[in-house]
Amino acid sequence: MCWQWGGCKDNCREDAFGLKAKVVEQTLGQLKLEMMKVKPDGKFQNMIYNCCVEDVCAWDEDKLKPIVKKSINTLTDGEKRFALKQVWGNQKGGLEGTLKGNMLSDEDLTAIHEFLQWQYQMPDVALASASVVKVIVVEGASTVEGATCIMEVKELMKTKRVVVLPIHADLHWTAVVLEMEDIGSMIVKSVQYFDWIEPVVVRNRNYARKLLRLLTIVEDSVQFLALPVKSNKFRQREGSNDCGFVVWYALEMKMKELRMEGACALYPTPEVWRERLNVFEKNLVKEQQAWAMEDLKKKPKTWKPKCEVVRPGSKTAMDKNEEKAMRDLKYFQGKLKHLRSEYFGCSRCRWSTTGNGCSSCNPAVDEKLKDVKEMEATHMKNKVEAWYAMLKEKGILVDHVPADEILQPGKLNGGGTSGATVDFVFSCIHNVC
Repeated sequence: MCWQWGGCKDNCREDAFGLKAKVVEQTLGQLKLEMMKVKPDGKFQNMIYNCCVEDVCAWDEDKLKPIVKKSINTLTDGEKRFALKQVWGNQKGGLEGTLKGNMLSDEDLTAIHEFLQWQYQMPDVALASASVVKVIVVEGASTVEGATCIMEVKELMKTKRVVVLPIHADLHWTAVVLEMEDIGSMIVKSVQYFDWIEPVVVRNRNYARKLLRLLTIVEDSVQFLALPVKSNKFRQREGSNDCGFVVWYALEMKMKELRMEGACALYPTPEVWRERLNVFEKNLVKEQQAWAMEDLKKKPKTWKPKCEVVRPGSKTAMDKNEEKAMRDLKYFQGKLKHLRSEYFGCSRCRWSTTGNGCSSCNPAVDEKLKDVKEMEATHMKNKVEAWYAMLKEKGILVDHVPADEILQPGKLNGGGTSGATVDFVFSCIHNVC
């Protein structure tokens, strides 16, 4: 048997999580386990633990072992530049949210996603933009902006296997995790809801229910997905402001499952994650400053780019001299995007290697598709309104759902920045202004 976190709060032992054990005694639902643990000095120690049946799961020899974590020191300058563009765009980076006791910002959640993607290389797992989710749960489909955001998340659902949706309300982060039946199917296989506070925060849960309904509309059908009870038993420390790390937990847990490491193969350690995130972002901020100075010192005739912006984890068979020669050739041919202002990327187009971005992160691309997007958003808005009207007429929607509201221009509390027009909303919530 192996110890599985998630059981009795009085008996649950973090230091026993994931260890192989033998059941030596059982009385009804109570177990006595014998296991061997490696001490910090490398010596083995026999341990006896008492627990509940619900705290353990069958040991599976076929499960993959956890990956070896990559060191921050192995990131190249080009990889750091890719990551910092994902996290902050053209805005100045900061570490405030990663400091002890502070609440994570939207950008910090993006940094978590970027860090874990570098570690696991999982293109089938995506994190929806917190600002996009915020617009959906507040404005719904009553506005073109809200309908546009719904379409953006539905595209992720169509192209990814797992989509994690961060929800912010009442100074608290929670997360909805959608696992699709298959890529391209648009059929939701399972839904999980994570909230690290007990009892759950009502506004977050109501937003989550509203979000799930808007994303799983089936035209001419009275069926919709109900939000399940929360999936976790972990509780964050009082006053810790660790709620944002529920996104880390949801992302890495699903990545481990897709790697065949097994279910519940991760114990939440927000204190460790906060320190790791701080170090990661500190490296990105330093590289952002170096990149800015490099751009300022550019000389038209003699200047060459220091490095090529590349996705973290990208491998090449070329040595450093060959890489430099190829980089210089791309630069002289005008094919190398090396300036901060010309390289774009977001979770939707993260796995592209062009740096051209998409309609969610590059204003130029969005402008070309503006008319088409507005027409599609209007169609989505009308479809949702008709669907809601049908459900109300049949008396199906009788429980409380937060009414649609119009977001006022300015900084949102957990969800980026909002404006009065589609253009302004785009430019601000995607950090490209």
